[in-house]
Amino acid sequence: MSTPQTTYNSPYADQLAEGFGRLRFGRTLEDDFRLHNGQQNLWRMRVGTLMVMSIFVLYGWAEMVTLRNTSITRAMITQLVAVPPLCLLAYLASYHRRLQHHLTPFIIAYVLAIGLGSIGIARMMPVGGYLSHYYAGLLLITMYVYFIPGLLFRSACLGAGLLLIFGIAHGIDIELPTAGFWFVTIILVCANVIGAVGCYLLEYKVRTIYLNTGLIAEMAERDGLTGLYNRRMLDSRLDQVWRQATREKTPLAVMMIDIDNFKMFNDTYGHLVGDECLKGVAGALARVAQRPLDIAARYGGEEFVVVWYNITRAQAEELAKGFRRDLVGQAVRKACVPDGKQVTTSIGVVVGVPGEDSPPKTMLAIADKALYESKAGGRNKITVVDLPTGQTESAEKP
Repeated sequence: MSTPQTTYNSPYADQLAEGFGRLRFGRTLEDDFRLHNGQQNLWRMRVGTLMVMSIFVLYGWAEMVTLRNTSITRAMITQLVAVPPLCLLAYLASYHRRLQHHLTPFIIAYVLAIGLGSIGIARMMPVGGYLSHYYAGLLLITMYVYFIPGLLFRSACLGAGLLLIFGIAHGIDIELPTAGFWFVTIILVCANVIGAVGCYLLEYKVRTIYLNTGLIAEMAERDGLTGLYNRRMLDSRLDQVWRQATREKTPLAVMMIDIDNFKMFNDTYGHLVGDECLKGVAGALARVAQRPLDIAARYGGEEFVVVWYNITRAQAEELAKGFRRDLVGQAVRKACVPDGKQVTTSIGVVVGVPGEDSPPKTMLAIADKALYESKAGGRNKITVVDLPTGQTESAEKP
């Protein structure tokens, strides 16, 4: 005996099962993750930017006071004129709604400005002396890129990788002694390897938490048996769609479905078979509610609700008939009922443009009344109601 397929495949569960070793999700999940991660890391970016700007200013002031070299002082003043404004620009951008999702270029820009400025000053230094201090500074800014501002792995590798290339190029340009050059190069490479591995593991953990959190949220809003939305989410989603339809003067359709004689069905075939029947009916409903604003929910027991946005009466009635054809033609009957008897449903549909003064429950109540008209008329029927006029029309039994 075949079993109906589950009615809802969680993108979070699917991604966890598929894995994400390359730190990439499917397109929709990836976009949502980046948006979520960016919002979560705004505070890290702001604190990190203010921190690096303050340290840089203090460090520059200490350099000018300590070294008292005219050329270096001029170069440091140039840096102080360029870097803090870049940091401040990145900080202010984090408060701009449109720029909040594009902060990575700002962060990489001020990091490279600090790195290139330090290398520029180091070129003025004699080989030896304080030169090692600038490479130590390059090492610190590399660690900063990987761990402080909340950059994703690839962006962090890009910024730190460019710093590494500039640092090695500087060593070649000033003709560092071979031993010193290789020592600096190995230190910088090792710092990048450590930073990259740490950043990768951190992002992998963040992505895992994101998927698990999304999965838990889905479990809270989905019916455990059928995978459709539960009653709480139906109320929430219907309220949102209702308000949008009211603003845009767009028609909604609400279809309420009840499985005929389901108590007798359970008593005859048992609760396990009854559960499979509910899953099959839910699967057929999910297939007629696939648009972004469509809602398919388990209302309670053997009752279900479907909400369609921007739909005509004729379209709603055709979808209701299509659902019943699917129910008859699919494996629901064969899988659920050992003796092959047909599973039937009574349906009530209400269609119309919501009024500003009427709550969403109004449409549910009218759909429920239409459903009971179908049941009172002998069951296995569809009753369609126009919301403004209350006119009804019953489809004949198949």
